[in-house]
Amino acid sequence: MNPLNSLLSMAIVNALTVIPLAGLVLLLARLVRNSALRHTLWVLVLLKFVTPPLFSLPLTIALPTTNDTRDVERPAERAAVPASSDHVSARVLPQPTAPSTPVVAVSPAASPSVDAATVLAEPMAGNAGVPPESSSPPTPPTWWRRLMSAGMAFCAEPSWWRTGLLWSWVLGTLVWTLWQLWHAARFARLVAQSPLVPSRLQEETNQLAANLGLAVAPRVSVIDAPVSPMLWGCGRRARLLFPADLANRLDAEARATLLAHELAHFQRGDHGVRLLEFVATAVFWWHPVLWWCRTQIEQSEEECCDAWVVQQFPQAPRRYAEALLDTIDYLCETRRALPPIASGLGQAPFLRRRLTRIMQGTTTPPLSRCMRCGVGIAALAVLPLQPFVFGGPTLGQRRIDLPRDWPPASVSPADESPDLDRTGPAGSPDARQEPAPAQVRRSPTKASSRPQRRGSVWSTAVSPDGRFVIRITTSRRVTLTDLAERTETDLSDQNITAVAFAPDQPWFVAAGSDGRITLWNSLNGTPERLVARHPRGLRSVAVSPAGDAVAAGSLDGQVLVCDLGTGEVRTPLPTLPAAVNCVRFSPHGRSLAVASGDWVSGSRSQVVVHNLSDGEAIATLKCETAPGAVAFASNEELIVGLYDGRAQLWNLATRQV
Repeated sequence: MNPLNSLLSMAIVNALTVIPLAGLVLLLARLVRNSALRHTLWVLVLLKFVTPPLFSLPLTIALPTTNDTRDVERPAERAAVPASSDHVSARVLPQPTAPSTPVVAVSPAASPSVDAATVLAEPMAGNAGVPPESSSPPTPPTWWRRLMSAGMAFCAEPSWWRTGLLWSWVLGTLVWTLWQLWHAARFARLVAQSPLVPSRLQEETNQLAANLGLAVAPRVSVIDAPVSPMLWGCGRRARLLFPADLANRLDAEARATLLAHELAHFQRGDHGVRLLEFVATAVFWWHPVLWWCRTQIEQSEEECCDAWVVQQFPQAPRRYAEALLDTIDYLCETRRALPPIASGLGQAPFLRRRLTRIMQGTTTPPLSRCMRCGVGIAALAVLPLQPFVFGGPTLGQRRIDLPRDWPPASVSPADESPDLDRTGPAGSPDARQEPAPAQVRRSPTKASSRPQRRGSVWSTAVSPDGRFVIRITTSRRVTLTDLAERTETDLSDQNITAVAFAPDQPWFVAAGSDGRITLWNSLNGTPERLVARHPRGLRSVAVSPAGDAVAAGSLDGQVLVCDLGTGEVRTPLPTLPAAVNCVRFSPHGRSLAVASGDWVSGSRSQVVVHNLSDGEAIATLKCETAPGAVAFASNEELIVGLYDGRAQLWNLATRQV
């Protein structure tokens, strides 16, 4: 995958994740009086901005959901279609619901079995009549799932506005970073030109550090500038800066309280938090939650440091408050802004609350061992995980009990055509067409016992043994049905655009609008591993008859032929001038048919058959309109379904229909 797209996806995921996380921390902060705990929680939110999603759980924190069990109205039984080995019917293909935004469909693998035909006999969009109604409407997606889907769709499909926003984001990051670095460089020169620190001030600092239990005291510098006393720098090289004019105005006791305040920042490691804020702000300078989080962190830090000073000087809280007021009065004359990665005395808007707490002698106890363990567990649970585990049944499954009178579908050997090519594909669901009547006989009793759901079935894929069925409807609902266990798994949130069942194996391969090619377990409906990834969305996928390779077609005209075990590209194929609508392996697995074309304009429409040994084109079939589906009738014959509703049988040797 393009590294830029990967970084952008991670940034958008984190930007969306911190919104509910910050809301939760805000609620906890209102219930918790401990400033140290509030500070830790807000730092956790800040960390989430820059923590990459390292892994995801195939489980979900369950939210209340309603089962999608509906009263089923049985359709009338269909009559069986007589088989004819010398006739291929041209069935009218359903038209897409919106030409500008096609509903992508599910595609099967090249399967050695035809048991899928009984399921493919279901009504499809365009020929099913009025969609059946159900007694209960489907559960609408939550706002969080809509927000996450919108964010990931932003990364999936490039467009001019997406490119403009991306470059605005990058430009803002560069401008903010350069401005901060320039400001820091100017301040560093000012510090370098400062006079040597008086020995008595350094001695006072060392003595205070020893009394406070610090192993190392920071170096003190006196600066000729109207700035707040601050801790500036990173790590052990941080320096304590004190303005010369303010040092001369204050007496020893008041000066000691301000020095103790900065030493408290040093002991707590707040200068490290400043570095984290710098990195997070450079990337998410536009995010309002970030600036709000920084404000909350600063307020909690100052309260913790004030409580620490009051604890060390229990007899002088009033003197410490007066020292803060003298500092504010000094800064009001000609104030200079704090440089990057600096911890000062805080902002004036918080001063009234701080002075009240100081005069009352309020202290903040440090985090207990239980609190630290709890925060650590929360950090491990929140920071590295993908956000969709918090939104309900997204990656997890929504198991739905099916009616008891829905038995597994099967086709008896007596119903199969003797002239059927058993090595050919079972069908072409992702092209929205059914197998020709010459290939398959349907069982009217099995078809009539199957329920219809809200919305028309747009496409269907069936496992070779007929146990598992994947459907996609015109409402973009994707479901995996286990006919043996009578359960259904909702996969609508997985961005699946095409699937292909493996021959004689309990798994299937799914292609997604995010460019992922993923291996899924059919038994439990969970992803096993990522096979490959492409920068653009994928529209079709197919598994080789041997089950060792996978092919996928992309919206940018590229075709991936990858090893299913390693994910490495087997045969590089040339890029086509239009989007790839369908890919299919030949029955012997040595050829790949690729249908390409724009289904809106119909231009650049063609079907190319490639030799997988060298990637060369064996045949190129020019089409009048965009081809939406291809299926090998044999190694030398190819069925092509066009978006104008026609189906053509091509002879690959003669290039004739």
